[in-house]
Formats: sequence, C-alpha cells, structure tokens
Amino acid sequence: MSDEKIPYQDIIVQSTHVAQRLSTDILAIEDPQVKKAAKFIKDNATRAISVRDVAESTSLSRREMERRFQKLLGRTIYKQIRRARAAQISKMLTETNLTISKIALSLG
Repeated sequence: MSDEKIPYQDIIVQSTHVAQRLSTDILAIEDPQVKKAAKFIKDNATRAISVRDVAESTSLSRREMERRFQKLLGRTIYKQIRRARAAQISKMLTETNLTISKIALSLG
C-alpha cells in the first residue's frame, strides 16, 4: 500500500422497487366502510373478485359503496381491484422467480 490518495468518487446504485412492509401497510381512509372494502380488495388481490364481492364485504349497497369510493379515492371499485391486482403482479415479478405465464395462471 502506498500513501497515494485516490480521489473520492460517488457510487450511485439505482433501486429496482420499494418493498412495502407491514409497518407501512396502513390505509389512511377515514370512512370505515370504504376502508373495509379497500382492505378486502387488497387481501383478495390474488383472487378474481368482482365489484359485487367488494360491496357484499361491507354493510352498504353497491351503489352507495361506488359513490363513496369515487368521492374518497377518486376512482371506482373496479379500478381499485385492477390497481391491487397490478400491484400483486408487480410484486410477484420482482420478488419471485415465477415466469409471467405462471403468475398469470396463479392469478386466474
């Protein structure tokens, strides 16, 4: 080893994704029925659920649940289901070695 100084150089590593942990998995929705529905969607993102299934998971009618979803989240229940499934697919692509075909089959 010599006393020669090596110039400092920044090393930048690009991240691939952000892993969500249980400690950050909090739905900040004040309406308890919409929060319950959003949790139902998230918990069942690997299943083929319908808007009707989501509405039935709460004590509200489908129409009222759709209205509240649109008001509070700015999207329909169907779009929230699609969003949750897309997040699940993304998670499986980055955190498993499954092929796209196997992921598609596992999610129906």
